[in-house]
Amino acid sequence: MVPTEIERKYTINYLPNEIKKIFKITQKHIYRDSVCSIRVRKSEDLSTNEAKYTHTIKAKGKETEIFSITELEKEITEEQFEEVKPFKGSNIIEKYRVIIPLEDGLKAEVDIFEKKLKGLIIVEVEFENVEQAKTFKMPSWFEKEVPHNEFSNRKMSTKTRKEILELIGKKQLAINEKILKEFQKRMK
Repeated sequence: MVPTEIERKYTINYLPNEIKKIFKITQKHIYRDSVCSIRVRKSEDLSTNEAKYTHTIKAKGKETEIFSITELEKEITEEQFEEVKPFKGSNIIEKYRVIIPLEDGLKAEVDIFEKKLKGLIIVEVEFENVEQAKTFKMPSWFEKEVPHNEFSNRKMSTKTRKEILELIGKKQLAINEKILKEFQKRMK
């Protein structure tokens, strides 16, 4: 069976205190077309300072299965990660990923983007199946669902800062700036 990623994405009102882990992520999209994308990623666990390097291929899932993406991933070396250059027109994405436990054994992965994408904060929840994704009830700290295709890291890597700010809007940007200040205080 081909591994499938089933997820939904949201904006948030605030960052809850129940943080389980924080990762610092750097990723480069090295290929993309209308059906698939290939990226390499460095993911550093800030509690242990251990880094994991991965090579991932993502392809659109079946049109009938919303929230679905086929995903193949393998570990690579630090050297392999470093020598790969981003695809033309693609920016390196840097972000913190904050893991927060949810009900029913689920977890929220809050991505707090840095550098060119600073101001963007998106949470994603991965599910075991499409039915679980369809019936998911947002916790109170989630604001609203956002289109997965517009807020994929693949798409974000090609957007300008102005385009990102237009996508999230002034109201959400103001909320995100407060969240970012609180997060930075927690990181000290």
